[in-house]
Amino acid sequence: MVLIRKIEILQSLRFLQNDKNRNVILSLSPVILNPSPTVTLSVAKGLGFCLRVNSAKNILIFVILFNLLLTPSKIYAEDFKRALPGRIFSFPRDHFSHPEFKTEWWYYSGHLQSQTPDKKSYGYQLTFFRTALRRETKNQKSTHSTPRPEARGMLRVDTERCFLSRFKNQGLAPSNVSKWSIQNLYFTHLALTDESKKKFEYREKMSRGSLGEAGALTYRKDGSPFRIWIEDWSAELKGPGMRDHLLKGGNTDFGIELMLIPEKNPVIHGQNGISQKAEGEGYASHYYSISCLKTEGKIFLKGKEFPVQGISWMDHEFGSSQLREYQAGWDWFGIQLENQMELMFYQIRHKDGKIDPYSSGTIIFPDGGYQHLFKKEFQIEVLDKWKSRKSGATYPSKWRIKIPDHRIELLLTPTVKDQELITKESTRVTYWEGSVKVEGKYQNNLVKGRGYVELTGYARPFTKGI
Repeated sequence: MVLIRKIEILQSLRFLQNDKNRNVILSLSPVILNPSPTVTLSVAKGLGFCLRVNSAKNILIFVILFNLLLTPSKIYAEDFKRALPGRIFSFPRDHFSHPEFKTEWWYYSGHLQSQTPDKKSYGYQLTFFRTALRRETKNQKSTHSTPRPEARGMLRVDTERCFLSRFKNQGLAPSNVSKWSIQNLYFTHLALTDESKKKFEYREKMSRGSLGEAGALTYRKDGSPFRIWIEDWSAELKGPGMRDHLLKGGNTDFGIELMLIPEKNPVIHGQNGISQKAEGEGYASHYYSISCLKTEGKIFLKGKEFPVQGISWMDHEFGSSQLREYQAGWDWFGIQLENQMELMFYQIRHKDGKIDPYSSGTIIFPDGGYQHLFKKEFQIEVLDKWKSRKSGATYPSKWRIKIPDHRIELLLTPTVKDQELITKESTRVTYWEGSVKVEGKYQNNLVKGRGYVELTGYARPFTKGI
């Protein structure tokens, strides 16, 4: 027989309605498990609500949803450092993980051409996410263990004694608590767009990060290289000064193995070290890009290996409370022109459809210099839309972007209309992220290029409190 352990977390909705108790629940919500594939969680005894979890993967999904949805973002982020003005970036240090912040991601996208007679074109995206469930204390070590891709095991939790004592006072504390704890959850998305066949596919992974199964290394002065990984998917820094990026994701049926060599230095977005996302102190991130990386390696499709070359874009962003409750999502654009200029824009949308005044952009010049762009300095016009049959969401699907002061006017068109990710097995966010072709004018000269566009909050408002 399959052993089922019931954990009584709440006795009534009245207990849940108290903010302090909700904070307690936040600590306890990463559930305690025995080594069996099935667990039943009685989350609200008063309602008789019961969730049956049939795999470790779904348990992790439950944990992150419970933490992010039931807990107000200000409570969830209060123990973490917030993105404030004055940060001085340093590399390679800032390529590494920043566990003092709640949310962090490393994003890579690019455009590849097969080195075969047919010269097929592909777009790719590989993103690693780290989200913290609680901040490490001084007595805890940041993740810097030897990765063990082969490690497996069930999710376990070490709930803090101070919170357990509150539950014991109400007769709710579980009698047996594991000594293993979770500090972070890790997610990764890999997508490939076959532009020749107009085909889009993606894969996803998630992990709790214990036993070396996943992690993101923090900076050390001894020169130890950076690595973020989930099992055998990874991004690593290589070479002198840790400038080069080695990406591995997927498998021989669907995967990539790419080496990225920067051709420009990192660009710091925003002003005074922060990229402001909303009104108020700390509603921001620390955000930089490497906008041009020469790329070569191979992709794997249906057991076949294809050598590829091309160009990539890298983003790294970290913060603790970027969005406000009235914001629904964002439109992000990363554009690489053939004249060696790059452009980044993001528009954050309110739930009423208005564009947030803190939306901004960056123009990157051929020599690597760059300039911050305020919302009033550029215009983004939607020219077409596409409706997903899977999610029902309607996304923008063609854009005209103008920067009058620089005499730039560009037309962006998706290479494939359906590049939607419905990430039911990891972040549980539905979004559109895909390759676009770019054509237009720069100072009255014709220009072409490629880009990637990310669209969130169209299937439902993005209320995860990132």
